[in-house]
This record gives sequence, C-alpha cells and structure tokens, in this order.
Amino acid sequence: MSKAAELAEFGGGISNGPNAVKGLGKLWATLDTDSTVVLFDSFNVSSISDDATGKYGVTPTSNMSDGNYYSCGTCAYSSQTSDHDRYLADKYTGGGMDARRTSSNCKVGAYESSYKDTYTVVLIFMEDLA
Repeated sequence: MSKAAELAEFGGGISNGPNAVKGLGKLWATLDTDSTVVLFDSFNVSSISDDATGKYGVTPTSNMSDGNYYSCGTCAYSSQTSDHDRYLADKYTGGGMDARRTSSNCKVGAYESSYKDTYTVVLIFMEDLA
C-alpha cells in the first residue's frame, strides 16, 4: 500500500482531522518581522498580527482543543554583525506560555532592554486540535 493510500485509510491525514497523531506540531509559523510583518511559511495559520513593536500574534485556522497546549517561539537576533541573526536568538524571546493564551490565539515577541522588532520569528504549537 502506498503512503498516500495509508494516510487516506488513516482518516485523511496525520496532522489534523479526527485521527490526528499526538505529538505532531499542529501549527507552525515563520514570520518576517523586519518591517511589515509577513508570513514566510506556515501550517494551520489563519492570520498573524503585529500587536506592537516586538510583539506578534498568531491565530490558527483550526483551534487547539484548549489553552493548555505547548508552544515554543524564538526570534532571530536583531543584528547582522558577524552573522548574529543567523546563529543566535535574541536575549529574551519566545512566547506562547502566558496564562492568557487561548485555544484560538497565541503571542510571541522579542525583548532586550525593551520590546523590539527583529528579522525572523518562529512559533510552533503542540496539542490536540479541537
């Protein structure tokens, strides 16, 4: 049986639908946040928002089952000196672990001595879909 046939028999996919496999990322997003926030690439992302300098929001197409999902975010270091933006994360980056996140929205950001825009932001959610 081909992989496509196995997936079709499994219920239409392994990342979403009634037979989604636990432990797989149910949402991921890579954002260009250098000036205007643009979605480079994504999975299960309905929209993104530029909430303020260094603060961004991600809304899934298919919500998580609750607000207790694991999410991890990181932001590229905001300097291109010595390729820092390619190899380092900003001093305080991340998001998604705040007590106010919901099944339908998560935040991510970059902070050093204040919130600041950076070059690239990445976010992933691990959870069951609603």
